[in-house]
This record gives sequence, structure tokens and C-alpha cells, in this order.
Amino acid sequence: MRSRALPLFGLTLLLLFTGGCNVFAARYYNARGLTYYKRGDYEHALADFNQAIKLNPNLAEPYTNRGLIEDLRGDYDRAIADHDQAIRLKPRLALAFNNRGMVFLHKRDYDTAITDFNQALALKPNDAVAHSNRAMAYYRKQDYDQAIRDGDLAIKFDPEMPTAWNNRCLAYLDRGNYEKAIEDCTAAIRLRPSDESYLNRGLAYSRKGDTASAIIDFNQVQRQGSSEANRKRAEAFAKQLDSNEKSSR
Repeated sequence: MRSRALPLFGLTLLLLFTGGCNVFAARYYNARGLTYYKRGDYEHALADFNQAIKLNPNLAEPYTNRGLIEDLRGDYDRAIADHDQAIRLKPRLALAFNNRGMVFLHKRDYDTAITDFNQALALKPNDAVAHSNRAMAYYRKQDYDQAIRDGDLAIKFDPEMPTAWNNRCLAYLDRGNYEKAIEDCTAAIRLRPSDESYLNRGLAYSRKGDTASAIIDFNQVQRQGSSEANRKRAEAFAKQLDSNEKSSR
């Protein structure tokens, strides 16, 4: 989907000045790039972050923001390099440590990811996003108790974050506490319905023995899933349940 370009309000006037004009212009491009990023328009976002860096190479934020796009594209080495540069320029930028931690999480280097999330939280202890991300890293390491503790903190600091509820749901699911998993995924769905939350809740219902409720959740993803991969996952889970039901008769 094509995105309309955002207007350059006041930018032409700023560029008429010398000295500090590049700082203002770079911050403008960085802010506009974030707007594009949140829309899912990564091409325009990347162009704006590049322009911000060109105008002011000493501004840390555009580097870590550009790293977000490189991470999404699977270009992990470039993403890490950009987050490294942001940290060199601004060593107390908690966001850069959190963002770099996510790259290591995607690389399945969970210990290094946790180290970065720890640093982000040392700088910003009440950061719900960093707690939720660290919860996922602990979950991947199968340290479900620590994942739940971080999930508790993420939800305490931001009870409206659906990702925090979904991540804690996963930990409860693999911990075997299916009631808690269902409660958390239901909270995530209430805040922002997603394939992952429906699939995870369906698995919790399934393991709890509530096949009918599991099928409802899996059917929801089969009908309205956001991707073909998720629709196929839901179909496979539903078929497995059906097969289990038939074999138990």
C-alpha cells in the first residue's frame, strides 16, 4: 500500500539558516521517519532516518531507529552496528540497548539479549517494553518462572500492553498453568486481537481438555488470520485435535 508523503512543515525555512539548522532538520526527519515506521511504511521511514543521519551524524536516535528496520529485514549485523553507534553517541540511551537486545533475541542469542535488556532496565527501571522483551528471552531459555516475573512487571508498568499479556501467557502455557494462560491471552485479545493470542489461547484450551473452545479459537485464525502461515498453523492444530478426538472414541 502506497503511503502519502508527510509534509515538510517549516523545513525549508529551517534550512535557510546555518549552524544549528542541521540539528533541527535531522530531528524533524527522525520524527517523521518514526511516524512512517509506525504506519508500517518502512521504505519512507528508512529514507528519513538516512536523511537524519546525513544531516547530523552525531544524533543517536536515527541510528537505533534505522536498526529497527534492518532488524525487521533480517539484516542483523547492520542492525547491531547501528545500535552500537547509537550507544557510542549516547551511552545512556535505554532505547538503543532494548532495540539491540531484540536483534540478539531474533538471532537466538538469548544471553546477550538479556544482558542488553538488563542494561536498558538499569537506565530505565520502569520500562514495560524492556521487561516484556526480557520475559520473552527468558521464555526462550525455558526459564518460565523468570519470564513470568518479568511479565508481572511489564503488566504492572503498562497494563494496556497486549504483548506483555501474550508473552506471560506463553510462559504460563509451557509452565502448565493453563487457566492463567487463558486469562492472559484473553486480556491480550481484549486489548488488541491477534493471531498469536488466539493460537496460544487455543493451545491452552486444548491442553486443558476444552476441545470445543480450542476449536473456536483455531477457527477464528483460519477465517481471519493476518497471514497464510498463521492460517495454516491454525488448520494444523484443528486437524490434530480432530484426529485426537477420533482416536479416543
